[in-house]
Amino acid sequence: MTPSSHEERSGALDTAEPVTLELGADSGRAPFEIELRFASSLPMVSVVGPVINQLSKLAGLDPSAAHEIELCAVEAVTNSIEHGCDLCAEHEVNVGFRTEADRLEIRIFDTAPPADLDISTRPSGQGGERDVVPDLGAFRGRGLFIMKQLMESVTFESSDEGPWHNKLTMERPLRSQTET
Repeated sequence: MTPSSHEERSGALDTAEPVTLELGADSGRAPFEIELRFASSLPMVSVVGPVINQLSKLAGLDPSAAHEIELCAVEAVTNSIEHGCDLCAEHEVNVGFRTEADRLEIRIFDTAPPADLDISTRPSGQGGERDVVPDLGAFRGRGLFIMKQLMESVTFESSDEGPWHNKLTMERPLRSQTET
């Protein structure tokens, strides 16, 4: 999933086309994809969370796993809006949710200036950043840690080409932790 159709647009939200999600009764396990696009604004986080939660359940995850996916998406979108977009509504955020037969993927794109971040994920126990526990007494700074703990992979790409400069991708198997 890439926001290539959006790259041809002027970027103005007033040109956004409405999206209809049509899922049949048996589509809860069938692969599907949906994108949400909105101005960089913190109140939109309260919309993104429940949507991601419901999409996760439609994909076949149990409520606990759906909550974990929602938490990761909320953290990623909040980071994009606060840190990448500097709380500037002139930037846009695109949240993509895609399922395949056995995986789900969430991508967060934004139009903020490119960021230079290295958030590579290595499995726990291999000396990767995933093992570094943040200051739990601090008021902030645990979002990326949470994403790395709950998702199988977390990657970040940045480029000054095209309108979408920063992309965070999170992936996870489409099964609950209790099923493994």
